[in-house]
Amino acid sequence: MVMLKPFVQQRVKKTTLTNNNDVTITNGDDNITNVGNNNNSKRKYGRLPYYRYSSLVAALILFRGFWMIGQDANDFSSLLRYLCILHDDAAIGPSKEATSERIYDNLIFTSEKCNELSVGDEFDVCAILEFCTTTNNNDNDESSMEIEKDEEVSSPTTSTNNKEEQDEVPHVLVARMAQEVTPNNDDDNSNNNSTNDNDDSITYMKSIDNTAIYGYKLEGSNECLWPGPIMRLQQGKKHGLFLRGAEEKTNLHLQGLNHANVWKRSDWMYRSVQGKDNLLIYEIDLEGKKMVGGGTHWYHSHLQDKAWEQVREGAFGMIVIDDDEEGVGTNDPNVLEFLNYREKILILDDTHGGVKKHQNNFVANGQIESIKEEDNNIGVLEFVSDEWYRLRILLVSVDSHRSSFTLQFTEDSSCQVHALAHDGILRFEVPKEESSSNYYLTTGSRLDVAIRCNTQSDISINNQIVTKIKIIQQEDATTSRIDATPFEGCKDNTNTTTWYSNRHQYLTDLRQHDDDIQSFKLRVDETNINEIHQASKKPVCYGSSHKKKKNSEGTDFVSNTIYEWDLHGVMVHPFHLHQFPMQIVSEGCGPHHEIGQFYDTIHAPESSISNKCLVRINTFSTTEEQQLPVMLQCSIFQHRQQGAIAYLNVLSNTTAANDDPNLKTCIGTCDENLELPSKCQ
Repeated sequence: MVMLKPFVQQRVKKTTLTNNNDVTITNGDDNITNVGNNNNSKRKYGRLPYYRYSSLVAALILFRGFWMIGQDANDFSSLLRYLCILHDDAAIGPSKEATSERIYDNLIFTSEKCNELSVGDEFDVCAILEFCTTTNNNDNDESSMEIEKDEEVSSPTTSTNNKEEQDEVPHVLVARMAQEVTPNNDDDNSNNNSTNDNDDSITYMKSIDNTAIYGYKLEGSNECLWPGPIMRLQQGKKHGLFLRGAEEKTNLHLQGLNHANVWKRSDWMYRSVQGKDNLLIYEIDLEGKKMVGGGTHWYHSHLQDKAWEQVREGAFGMIVIDDDEEGVGTNDPNVLEFLNYREKILILDDTHGGVKKHQNNFVANGQIESIKEEDNNIGVLEFVSDEWYRLRILLVSVDSHRSSFTLQFTEDSSCQVHALAHDGILRFEVPKEESSSNYYLTTGSRLDVAIRCNTQSDISINNQIVTKIKIIQQEDATTSRIDATPFEGCKDNTNTTTWYSNRHQYLTDLRQHDDDIQSFKLRVDETNINEIHQASKKPVCYGSSHKKKKNSEGTDFVSNTIYEWDLHGVMVHPFHLHQFPMQIVSEGCGPHHEIGQFYDTIHAPESSISNKCLVRINTFSTTEEQQLPVMLQCSIFQHRQQGAIAYLNVLSNTTAANDDPNLKTCIGTCDENLELPSKCQ
């Protein structure tokens, strides 16, 4: 992997790779030799770096704007329109399109790994996921990740000591020189060293690797990429997930998994690991098939005071549980073929793995082709014409001021798009009979759709194209299954025969239980949940509300009970409840959510006192432990870090204790606060 300096704006005549992965770039008499590993390499720019002209450029822009006013002294809006045009052009910028879709690494759980870790008697299958940073990537040291902006560069591994300069440029610039790069001109005169700054034929580096500042990787991998590998879980298995630490402390939240049969091995936010010799153990029990069906979920850093930083710089990935062919709700072989073997992955995020700082535009599957702030980066998905695919979509946003995003498919006849599942939970009727081109998501939302296209199409977020659907020939498709369809019956362009999904006990229709509902009012704010700040480490209690000064006056929640929650503040703050999905039971939760369907994150911009957002949850649990702490939070990462995260207790009638002294929760040394949190009074 080769580290190159940004903003090299001279024409590149020839680029070669040496055996030791160094790069030689020749442009007339001006040479860059052994860029990457040779500390003696030097490069003199033919002009001053771009940022030193910033004041002059700004002055010229303003001068031209006020000159426009002079042409029409009565129209001050001319300047405003001019500046807005500049802003819009800078925001949109040129598009750089990926050439093919990304193929993710898969984190596979095996029994052999359990035996290797000496836990074969505790888990059926095991896997190690490694937390990583660019500083512990085996291919690159910390200094090679810094980017100089000096006029004369002595070495790509020399880091600047100027903190302000470090913050102004991306932390990572990795170029893959997989082929010879040549300019778009016919002049072969290698002695022509002139550089025209306005010449469109200037060639920049071909592609930029999706290396993350923080991330997760497969065991032993040298690549710290974003998004991380796809975590593949198996129905009917008890999984042991081992998180290996790095230089910085971290942990995991496994969002969407109702898995906490053993609290000490759960994704409790106060458990963490640091150091590559230490492994934090998570238990994911899918053995009984009672708690988690197939679905699309995600994992991310959840460490208080660190999660926002680590996620916005790449520490997240998707979780996939394949649907059980025997219990999904249909026996149609073509539908089962479609559900499990016609998969496409689309992870949309505005983090850019920390590469592009403070940018609001989204990137698809980490397919970033340029770090220039004005560039858009367009990913690619490859479809065979007129064949159905299950598109698993995850949206991750670290923006502190936006909570609503519109996912848009091209509004024409090129594609049919039918909703299959929301937040990893199959709809009651599958798929939704009507095709739709618009879906509303918030950060952490997952959406599964059945999609079929006959021509090239686009996928956008808030009118920004993020992905091109490219139609490929049948012979180029490696996994073509032409009979696969989301609808029961034979594959037919007019067939829309839906089917009904089997429901796990905690996902049955809770609208049938009007007589034994326990009501509760909850408010989500920027720094607290029901006026409880995270730092207080006090529980949210049933029987109290955000209007009461002493929240702990209520009681703890009870397992295997149906509650109806009246959610306040969710018009601005997306609300996420761990462990228990929420069923929508009122119009006030729209338009982002459909009545009757289950979600694990709720954002209801049209909710109000007169138009309440009401949800129902079933605290169904198979745990034998007396006390199950459950986290609840605002999904905006900055708000969570500011205190908008709390916990509640779900108590059962069992006599089993939570403090098994022989339970292994870590290999090595981990930072675990395994003392049960306080209960309500």
